[in-house]
Amino acid sequence: MIGVNSVDMCDSSEKSYTDILNENTPPETGFLRMAAGIWKYFASILLAALIVGFDGLGVRADAHEQAAPSGDPILFAGIWAQSGRASDSMEGEIVGAECAVRYLNEHGGVLGRPLVLKVYDSESTEQGARDAAETAVEDGAAVLLGAGWSMLSIPAARVAQSYGVPMISCMSTNPNLTLVGDYIFRICFTDSSQGRVLASFARNGLHLGRAAVLRITGDEYSMYLSQSFIRGFEKLGGQVVLEMEYKEPTHITEAELGRVQEAGPDLVVVAGHDESAFIVTRLQEMGMDAVYMGGDGWDTESFLKKGGNVIGSGYYTTHWDSALDGPLASVFKQYCGTTATTAALSFDALLLAANAIERAGTADPVIMQKALAETREFFGVTGQVDMTRRGDPQKQVVIKRIVDGVPQLVESVLPQDDAHSPEEGMPQDAREQKSAK
Repeated sequence: MIGVNSVDMCDSSEKSYTDILNENTPPETGFLRMAAGIWKYFASILLAALIVGFDGLGVRADAHEQAAPSGDPILFAGIWAQSGRASDSMEGEIVGAECAVRYLNEHGGVLGRPLVLKVYDSESTEQGARDAAETAVEDGAAVLLGAGWSMLSIPAARVAQSYGVPMISCMSTNPNLTLVGDYIFRICFTDSSQGRVLASFARNGLHLGRAAVLRITGDEYSMYLSQSFIRGFEKLGGQVVLEMEYKEPTHITEAELGRVQEAGPDLVVVAGHDESAFIVTRLQEMGMDAVYMGGDGWDTESFLKKGGNVIGSGYYTTHWDSALDGPLASVFKQYCGTTATTAALSFDALLLAANAIERAGTADPVIMQKALAETREFFGVTGQVDMTRRGDPQKQVVIKRIVDGVPQLVESVLPQDDAHSPEEGMPQDAREQKSAK
């Protein structure tokens, strides 16, 4: 991806989208979209200047003089865990959505109307996610955001689909999520994408050949990520020497961890959430001489707090890094006060929802759904989004390395076949559901 100069953080909070993006655009292009090459990249960013239309969301050049939003507020519902085991890992998503609402309201709102974000607690359970989504729909939410973990997003998505209310997931990478129906979208990549990228990096980048794969019992995110990795790793000539499931990482016995060591892998993949840190640190303490890898479930503050900050060396896939600066990055950092990927994704998801409403000219769910499905060249903090017919974006996958507890950017990869094999890693019944949709 071609780099773009960041905006001066001292005054970015006072600038409209037009101000910000014009400062990062060659003067000869203005708001024209160039045909190809480097100018096509800049053109995609310029389209982001139109993220909310010249008559809404503060993109006018006279941003300092525009009127505050008025009229009936538009309700955005965040389905996130505020209690239970998933709550720690969802704090960033809530922060990102809240500061996006603040930014948009300070720059004219949506269609001249103010936005309101209300968070509904999923309680970290599937039933809680269903109940939260039901309540949000009853409250008249224009769109649902969330619900963090895939196991929580899927039941919430089923509710949204049944009522015909659009839902945008910020971090749920399970391929089955958008198979729920045509009202379900996501701003992040899928497990089939990140699993393939992990496998390719392990084989072709690090030249590793023997993998032990650990996954959470009954967790769909963990299952799909591990399946996608295994398929890609074996296709590239790697050998999976051990597959092991766990329920609670703190309950894993020394004997079970000993099985991992006895298998003799040069790579250990822990396809979990923030609890993965417990397992990695325990294996590290046992003197396990292997490279550790995980997916985007590792990219949370809670992962570092639970032991990730003492990992000597490890790699994981994620959605963004603050070193991949863009014209909206400074706005995000200024308003959110963080560089957390979870916050950046929810910031983008909320902007995408606002973008769709502006393009639709209404918050009517049927017309908004059509606008979301037609999204092309939407450029957010975490990169460009071109929505496919499945409601999945074609999106970069970022690889990061943990060195002495500190994550560092390695590279950004755009999976070449992402648009052609989104179901890779899915079981046959999921592929049949897709065909029947």
